[in-house]
Amino acid sequence: LKLAFQVFRLSFSLLLVTHYLSALSSRCPLMLDTASAKAEEGRADVDVLKPLVQQADQVQPWQYIIIPVCGLLAVFSVPSMSYGLFKNSLLTVLDLSGEESQDIVSFGLVGGMVLGFVPGLVYDRFGYAMTLAAGGAMAVAGASSWYLQLKDGGAPGSPGYMTLALSQMLMCHGCRWQYFAGMCAVLSTFPRRLASSLSATMAILLSLGYILLPLLWSTAFLPTEPDAFNARTKTLKNLKPVAGFYSSLAAIYSCVTVLGLCIAHWLPKKETQAESSVNLAGILQKVKDPDAVALFIFVKCSLAVVYTYMTSGVAATSMHAGATSSDTASVIFRMGLIGMAGRFLMGFGADFMRSKTHARQGGTYLMYLVASLSTLSGFALLIPSPDISFDKWKLACYLIGFGFGGYFALFPASVRTIFGAEQLGFWLGVLFCMIGSLNFFIGHIAAKLEWNSNFFMASCCSGTVCSGVFIFMVLKCWGRSQTD
Repeated sequence: LKLAFQVFRLSFSLLLVTHYLSALSSRCPLMLDTASAKAEEGRADVDVLKPLVQQADQVQPWQYIIIPVCGLLAVFSVPSMSYGLFKNSLLTVLDLSGEESQDIVSFGLVGGMVLGFVPGLVYDRFGYAMTLAAGGAMAVAGASSWYLQLKDGGAPGSPGYMTLALSQMLMCHGCRWQYFAGMCAVLSTFPRRLASSLSATMAILLSLGYILLPLLWSTAFLPTEPDAFNARTKTLKNLKPVAGFYSSLAAIYSCVTVLGLCIAHWLPKKETQAESSVNLAGILQKVKDPDAVALFIFVKCSLAVVYTYMTSGVAATSMHAGATSSDTASVIFRMGLIGMAGRFLMGFGADFMRSKTHARQGGTYLMYLVASLSTLSGFALLIPSPDISFDKWKLACYLIGFGFGGYFALFPASVRTIFGAEQLGFWLGVLFCMIGSLNFFIGHIAAKLEWNSNFFMASCCSGTVCSGVFIFMVLKCWGRSQTD
């Protein structure tokens, strides 16, 4: 927690310093302008130097306040990632099959990803407050439903996997509304030139969820008494700790929703936001852009596969490696820390290379390439599954977690840069819908293959295609600015 706080404080300080220097550099040309105008008074034509940063791009002090508040909406918007903490216990206590357990994950991803276009459209049409309030209500209802179903400990067939899956879908859908409210508010309120830094900052805050939720589970709810575990399967004997975990999630979602609504009056209202008209001609024109094509290939070939592993593959492959429940919780916690480092390095690294070096846009795709190679290396280590050692499995998880963190530092900023702020909610929702749809099918294929070598070889092939696309984009965009 100390490390997470230090990373957050450092990233936020860097953001403040960057904007202060930008504002300072903009004043110098303005002062030169004034002096030159006075010296040349009386001439018919005066060449006026334009400021480096236009007045409309200046950042107001109140805008910095919304970052930590919107960040809280993102921190706890990843309940599907915590499913792996107790997935194996659900399997044994409720006597679920591997495919039924995967259905719970898939329903959560249908709510959180496939239906992700719904909060995007609502945000573009009704704004921040409506999106946040509706999302908070759904998230609280879904988490409370899990608590009510599992508070008695559970038994084979009671509750059924379908009711848990529907509750997971409702909770994850509500969390996606909260995520959209926070992310779109930040990216739409600040100038476009800050998109990468803000996306990286929000991604770092999001990664705190991968750290805090496993920590909450292991310290407050995971029993320490050996009698609470099945000696043969190393899983929980009853699911009362899981019920307590979801009751705490319901309380958290209530609090962050109320806090988020407190800043709604500072954000642009619906009537002041730009009108967004999504038509077929505009969609076809945008998707033909090479940057958009590369983004869609990245989502299909790499991000969807990596997301599937992060949500359900970690727990499944932990059984191949012989990891206990505490081992899995520890690895997921460390994956959160490593993912935070990936978000920091990739997000701010892309911003630095684009603005401070000759790489320009090529620097962004170079960071994408580094993240892609990291996940590709992790999948390559998992190819021997199910005959894999604990140490090799752990290293593979860390590599995939690092690349996954980099992906989500770069991904929202790319959507903002390629498609603009007016239709940010729509396009971000479409891409999340693609991820969730692909995850639904990839997850079922992986469950049928029992996460064996065939699945990971196919994952390596798709990751190689994605890395090749990024290499091409690095060469194509090297030295090219956003406006070229």
